[in-house]
Amino acid sequence: MIYEYLLAFYSLSFFSDNVERSRRVVNDRPNDPIAFQAILGGTKRSNLGRFENIKYDDVMFNEGSGYNNNTGTFTAPRNGVYIFSAAVLTANDNSSILYADLTKNGFAVARLHAVHNYGYASQTSITLVTKLDQGDEIYVRISGSENVSIWGEKYSFFSGALVHNLDA
Repeated sequence: MIYEYLLAFYSLSFFSDNVERSRRVVNDRPNDPIAFQAILGGTKRSNLGRFENIKYDDVMFNEGSGYNNNTGTFTAPRNGVYIFSAAVLTANDNSSILYADLTKNGFAVARLHAVHNYGYASQTSITLVTKLDQGDEIYVRISGSENVSIWGEKYSFFSGALVHNLDA
């Protein structure tokens, strides 16, 4: 019985040490960059609906691996102050009125709005500086629109970077 207890204790201790070492590997490299840029690939996306994430699928770079192009979500790899920019160009093939949010953990922290008039597309953009804790998520989400069409071809993009590491 004592042998089993000691074996369990040492196994748990070994596991805890490895987890702590893994955490230190990330935090011991505070100067490694965290930055990404992704664009909306192809010509355009049609029929985007309310509360749908815009999935900027063509990743130009993703230092620190925080951006997921399948979901359009950036997840903060470490605590810090980050800067984000997003742009969207509405398509001129329907009455696109765009309402979108730059969303942090499910809550709007900034808004985008664009209306195209008389057959011309309209572009909107936003830049935000915010504090994120490790694991916080940021994404661009359609908020008050239905059946929205937006242009790709580098007109619509999402980017971000860590500007001040709070783990150091």
